Amino acid sequence: RALWPCAGGGAMSRQFSAVPMAAVDDPNVSDGMLRMLNVLGAYANKDGWCWPKLETLAKRRRMEKPAVSKLLRKLREAGYLEVHYEIREGRRRCVFRVLFD
Repeated sequence: RALWPCAGGGAMSRQFSAVPMAAVDDPNVSDGMLRMLNVLGAYANKDGWCWPKLETLAKRRRMEKPAVSKLLRKLREAGYLEVHYEIREGRRRCVFRVLFD
């Protein structure tokens, strides 16, 4: 699969966020989940791909990494996020895709 680069290799490319409206209207999506989806949406390119580090997400949300991981899992289970893993330069990294459709 081809990954489309985010500005700066995952740096936030804009001062706004794109999120699926279905998530906004979904009563099963908590405020915390929606806020995390907003952070990911700010990093995502037009196809929804991004790869911010877990530490970056934790810092932006002012949370501990386990809490971030829990929100990411819930977003994946709810169908608003894909989480992929790839090996780059001998290290495993998470690649996220916000599911806009």
